[in-house]
Amino acid sequence: MKIIKDLVEEPDLEWVWEHKNQVTSGFTSKYNVDMLVYYEMHETYAEAARREKRFKNWPRQWKLNLIEKINPVWDDLYKKICS
Repeated sequence: MKIIKDLVEEPDLEWVWEHKNQVTSGFTSKYNVDMLVYYEMHETYAEAARREKRFKNWPRQWKLNLIEKINPVWDDLYKKICS
């Protein structure tokens, strides 16, 4: 999970693309993560930071349940935000 200021701004889309294509080292390349399957929009950075902190403490199954509720077929949402 990562706070991104604005998913449609070029620098932030570049960040998503780099992780999607495993250009950077870290969690995404270590675990072969190549899809954006969930995102949330928040009014303020502080609100997003609070949500990120809570979300990171959730059990894995809670996160999977949330993703499957919002995106049951696990579509790659990167394509959606780029169009």
